[in-house]
Amino acid sequence: MPYGIPWGMVAFRCVSCGKEYSYDAYRPYCGLCGAKQPDESDMKSQGLIATSSTSENIKYTRDINQINLYFQKHRGKHMALWGYSVSHSELEIRLAHSGGPNRSDEPWLNTLILCSATESIQMPNLRWSCNLIVEVKQNIYKTPNGQFSLDYYLLIDKPANIQIQCGSVGMYFDIKPGL
Repeated sequence: MPYGIPWGMVAFRCVSCGKEYSYDAYRPYCGLCGAKQPDESDMKSQGLIATSSTSENIKYTRDINQINLYFQKHRGKHMALWGYSVSHSELEIRLAHSGGPNRSDEPWLNTLILCSATESIQMPNLRWSCNLIVEVKQNIYKTPNGQFSLDYYLLIDKPANIQIQCGSVGMYFDIKPGL
């Protein structure tokens, strides 16, 4: 499986530079090198798509209410900065937690929070206890032709003094380690 995509996910690589993309990020041109990509339907036959038999078991959401409920359920659990790509402004945060109500006998699971188009990161520590919330904000821009607004997302953890501003938030949750 490509190293930059969570285990168990479906992914593909650029035909020219090899940049890895998650299964839902197909574009006709590579965001890194600009090379034209084969049609999505042809990528599997050319061996450019990596799959895993467990990919259908992975849960993903971009729903902010669902993400906030999930954070509330896992308050106090271990969180860590997992990765950051400067060239793509992508931030990955890992939440490690028990799969059930008991911490001792239940298998451990991982949740991966992905922030794309990351504008700013205030994070004094690389590891902390979960107290995150996600808020949707708007920037209003004035132009000679009028004004328009763009949504952005703030991930805030006040006790840990963390604030992340990004253009998109998604979550892969309850991933079994080693998939």
